[in-house]
Amino acid sequence: MVETSKRLPAVLSPWQAMGVVVGGTIGASIFLVPSVIAQQVPFLAGALGVWLIGAAITLASVLTFSELSAMLPEAGGGYAYIRTAMGSVFGFLFAWTDAFLIRAGAAAAVSFTFGIYFAQIVGPPADTPLALWEGGTAIVLIALLSLLNSLGARAGAGVQVAGMVMKTLALASALLLPLLLWHGPNYLKAAPFLPPAGVAVGASLLLAMTPVMWTYGGWEQLAHLAEEIRDPGRNLPRVFAAGLTVIALLFLMVAVGIHYVLPYATVAKSEAVGADLFRALFGPAGVRVISTVIMLSALVTANGAILAGSRAAFAVARDGDAPQWLGRINQRFQAPANGVLAIGGWAIALIGLSVAAMAFSAPVSWPDFMRTAWSALHLRPLFDVLISYVMFGYLVFQALVAVSLIMLRRTHPEWRRPFRVPGYPVTPLASIAATLFLMIAVARSNTVEVFAGLCLILAGLPVWWICNRR
Repeated sequence: MVETSKRLPAVLSPWQAMGVVVGGTIGASIFLVPSVIAQQVPFLAGALGVWLIGAAITLASVLTFSELSAMLPEAGGGYAYIRTAMGSVFGFLFAWTDAFLIRAGAAAAVSFTFGIYFAQIVGPPADTPLALWEGGTAIVLIALLSLLNSLGARAGAGVQVAGMVMKTLALASALLLPLLLWHGPNYLKAAPFLPPAGVAVGASLLLAMTPVMWTYGGWEQLAHLAEEIRDPGRNLPRVFAAGLTVIALLFLMVAVGIHYVLPYATVAKSEAVGADLFRALFGPAGVRVISTVIMLSALVTANGAILAGSRAAFAVARDGDAPQWLGRINQRFQAPANGVLAIGGWAIALIGLSVAAMAFSAPVSWPDFMRTAWSALHLRPLFDVLISYVMFGYLVFQALVAVSLIMLRRTHPEWRRPFRVPGYPVTPLASIAATLFLMIAVARSNTVEVFAGLCLILAGLPVWWICNRR
């Protein structure tokens, strides 16, 4: 356990913790994924049921995190569990991947999404490249969110609570508004409910599960803030379970609303099914409605990434495996302000490099390999490349979290466990199996990216070696 003087204060209520779970999980993908599912699963029972199957699979990971976070309520989430079970180097590589590759990259990506939609409302000044305007907006957003999170966990969690309320209303409206306003036919009745003859049901559901499981990702951010939750042994398991229940119900409501208003074939062909839903309800104004929802959702998601990533950076530094200044606590606000600024600053750098590559051509004087790399970034932002490359490695660490539970049960059976995973060891093994499924899906479609991502993760080893050499 961490010394009391070095711990962050437990200031977050269950309601604020709930905001972190729900606000951090629900993103814009829920308004895109139903179309992907309809393409893979050509019958309504499967298209709706896959959301419940995804929730059941996610529950295994939620229960696993519940036991670990209640037993080890420390900053950094998976970092604390892996380090305790497997040692310093594995914990460091998790924190390196989580904080500086995944969270910072996600903050940059969703902030840039905010900038894209903001530019549709407030266009760039004359002679200003669109990418520069969008990127500048994203940088301002990251800077403001970093400043806010430097004021303490309650400030950052407040944004997540507001985001939870907004996202809940938005997703619930996807079903409630059609029931109140839609005067067209009920396409739920017209959709094929059972699989047509010749359809391989198992294969179809497996293909649909990958986007569904990605959509459910994000709830684990709460584990990063376990140290700052009041009565964590009691509240963390309850909030995790309640959050997943709310998220699953909202995802199902969106899917039902979409299939109520739009024909099944239209959903399958749509490139932005959420926009199509609101366009059908409100006409052209509906597109502005969904654009505003996505923009605000991006803001909340970026805030959650900074909030969680800064705790991983703070925790690894507090344990002496990263530069010490990252582990300092601002005495006035009792916040890991340096960790917040590090994640925010790195996210801003990623946006800056991405925008520069998109807006400007590489100088002729550069070597050919640098010009080639710059040209590639002109087509695909650096933060997008970064997230894609390290996602496989991040899944490896998520599997190691469940392995940590099994190891700690064996090595420290005497430790107090306010919550114990029901169905052990089947439950953590199911969590590992679900993660392996996603890993196989990623590896099959992105072999080169998987190799490059593992190299990026292992690039953290010299940093760990230098810090431990001291």
